Formats: sequence, structure tokens, C-alpha cells
Amino acid sequence: MTDSRTPQESITALAAAISGVIRGGFLVKHHAPPTVPGLDHGALPVLFTVHEQQRRVSDIAAACHTDVSTTSRYVTALTRLGLVSKAPDEQDRRAFVITVTDEGRQTVETLRRQRAELFAQILHDWDQADLDQLTADLERLVTSVDTYLRNHRTTKGA
Repeated sequence: MTDSRTPQESITALAAAISGVIRGGFLVKHHAPPTVPGLDHGALPVLFTVHEQQRRVSDIAAACHTDVSTTSRYVTALTRLGLVSKAPDEQDRRAFVITVTDEGRQTVETLRRQRAELFAQILHDWDQADLDQLTADLERLVTSVDTYLRNHRTTKGA
């Protein structure tokens, strides 16, 4: 790290570092033990979002920054696997509310535990202050990305 970078050089270096993290994430994903046979990794953001609170498909799509048709396919797959359930929305009977099931909740908890164990191995030589700083910076980045995506969302599928 150097203080002599221009703002543009810093952004370019950050983009390269994030690309490396994403690439590493794909590699780590392929080394992770399967949690539920037939579970598409693409459905995980939907499962994690519903785990936070029950929602309509359109609200899940907005939270995951995906289109409604893709989200609906993931909800159908998660329903078939018994990880979420669908019930008519009390406010609008044309819509459905998606809720995590006990099996879905257990799957999320297992995934979180496995991820924590994996990152404990990867970051075993980091001190607590560095872990805390990285966590804070990543949480801030996620908030900024979410804000950007909300503000720049197209009307397609939303």
C-alpha cells in the first residue's frame, strides 16, 4: 500500500483487488461441501434474504438486485427442496409471501458456520484489529454497492 497513488490509481487497484476476491470466492465455493443436493448456488442470496424476513418475490428480487423472473425460479427451486414455503399474501391475495422453513433455517446456519470455519483457516494469521477493520470496510462497501444499485436500478423486472 502506498500513499503516492492518485485517486484513480486507488480505484483501479481496488477494482483489481475486488476482482481477485470474487475469483477467490468462486474457487472457495467449489471446495465447499454441498449442503443440499440439487441446491443451485445462485439461489443462496434468495435463501439468505428470506432467512432475514419473509418477503414477496418482488421484494426478494429488489433486495438481491435480480429480476423477478429469475428470483421466482429460485423460489420455486427452494420450495421444491423444502427450504422455503409460499403462502398467499394477506394484503394482496394475488401475491405470495415467501418464508424460510425450519430446514431452510438450518441450511443457512450450516452454510454460515462452514463459511466462518473456512475464513478462519484462510485468515488464521491475521490479528484481530485487521479482521475488525476489514469487516468494517467490507460492510461499508456492501452498503455503498446496495445504495448504488438501488439508485441505478432499471425498470426491467423490478
